[in-house]
Amino acid sequence: MANQRALLPPPATLLLTTLAGLAGVGGLALLAGCGAGGDAPRHARVRVDTVDGVETLTYGEGPAEALGWEADTVAVLGDAFAEDAYQFNEVSSERLAGDGAGTLYVLDPQGGRVLRYDADGRHLATTGRSGEGPGELGQPLGLAVGPGDTAWVSDFSNSRLTGYPPDGGEPRTVAFPDNAGIPNPRMAATDDGFILLFRPIFAFRRDAGGQMAMSRPGGDDGADVQRMPLLRFDRELTPTDTLWVTPEPPMDMVRIETGDRMVMSMMSREFWPAFQWGGFSDGGVVISDSAAYVLQLVDARGRVTRVIRRPPAPRTTTEADRELARQRLRDQSDEGTRVRIGGGGPGEDVRRRMLEQQLEQMTFAEVVPRVVRLLVDPRDRIWVGVSEETADEVERIDVYSREGELLGELRGLPFPDVFIGPDRIGVLRRDELDVQQVVLLAVEEPEPGD
Repeated sequence: MANQRALLPPPATLLLTTLAGLAGVGGLALLAGCGAGGDAPRHARVRVDTVDGVETLTYGEGPAEALGWEADTVAVLGDAFAEDAYQFNEVSSERLAGDGAGTLYVLDPQGGRVLRYDADGRHLATTGRSGEGPGELGQPLGLAVGPGDTAWVSDFSNSRLTGYPPDGGEPRTVAFPDNAGIPNPRMAATDDGFILLFRPIFAFRRDAGGQMAMSRPGGDDGADVQRMPLLRFDRELTPTDTLWVTPEPPMDMVRIETGDRMVMSMMSREFWPAFQWGGFSDGGVVISDSAAYVLQLVDARGRVTRVIRRPPAPRTTTEADRELARQRLRDQSDEGTRVRIGGGGPGEDVRRRMLEQQLEQMTFAEVVPRVVRLLVDPRDRIWVGVSEETADEVERIDVYSREGELLGELRGLPFPDVFIGPDRIGVLRRDELDVQQVVLLAVEEPEPGD
């Protein structure tokens, strides 16, 4: 990977090379390349501006080249009737990781363990178990593979990172800083440390009128927007750099009373732009945290080096969008994913009443974001899942180089939940029995001009 990075021109060099000989074109450049069969341009038009010393690449309307990449199923992991090593649940994309050798790592939060599989889906090893002792996991949230293929897990209830070496040796733990908050599930393990974002912990208290209200330890009532930093840490989890600062998404508290208990649920505003980021092999990151199609390329010290913009612009939220969100909540309610009840599990009546309150109090952002997913692959290419017509659904995948050059578009290929080795991706799904699965796909990328 280091040799590959050395062959890539830095941002300024790329632009100088791209724009050479284009004087008098009004700032519009056509990034050269051949489309499929040589009949179409490889890239869309791009306007290059510099604002406050930062270069901005603004791509114009119209499609980019349709990348002729194909994917074939290699294996399907996850089966209700399979052996224990192929059963897991509540796995999200942040709980999947891959290494350069083609090993897939699956963090199973229900089992408190990390499962390892080879590139063909064969189970290799299982490490970890539920608990509070050394090498055990309480509330595992995220997974990342670091140097030496150590699998690092962020554990909220045990307030630490736990690293499992590939040879099955003694796990290593590193404690979170005091009052760090809740770690965001997405994390990165770098050559010299980690990249993490912590959210403040909400507490509940009764106000002067006897009503329940949210508060933060050591803070006010939580009504004002808080700012959350994406931080680089050293190996002992001491912060060294602030890479980005993003607003905390607004949250609404929904509550019902049942008997002598208060049932409370936290709901985020629907269609509020999610904070998304991906890490590059050189320590930089790419950021998306607005409703607009805007990507920020940030170096290892937290400096913005390039901005990428592309249509379409955010669209106004419609009643059809709002009803779609309500239906998704109805579909989720069967699992009780948004209900927390102290001292016992929710009964059907409680679920129904909570769902009614959630539907009634659901709030919506004014516009629907365009960037739905964002990941960086092992070749430092940026994958962007774009919503075109249906809110919060990936309907197009744009692929960029490390420098922000639009390589093309993908349609019909599922957005990867994880990259595995040089040519594998993993995609999460559920089968007809609602069993969670990871589908391993081999991706074939034709050579340019094929």
